[in-house]
Amino acid sequence: MYYQERVNNSEEVQLLIALKSGDRSAFEKIYRGYSPRIFLNILKMVKSAEDAQEILQDVFVKVWEKRELIDPEQSFKSYLFQISRFTVYNFIRKINLDKKL
Repeated sequence: MYYQERVNNSEEVQLLIALKSGDRSAFEKIYRGYSPRIFLNILKMVKSAEDAQEILQDVFVKVWEKRELIDPEQSFKSYLFQISRFTVYNFIRKINLDKKL
């Protein structure tokens, strides 16, 4: 798990279990731990800090909304990057559609 403060795998599993049950402090810890790296990844794709920040928020809203589906035994980092990638694609698709209109 990528954190400013290092968290081992068992701590990550405990955070994800807490997140699944709706624990907001677990969500905040996960957000603080992953958001810098996810933000930089999004920024590379959209080239706008403002858009990247908006997409980052959308990614974590989706995580919160779908928290019951999280499998603590699977790679959460991969899950987050996949959500962010699809969110960026949808963002770009919407921009292109708006340009056509």
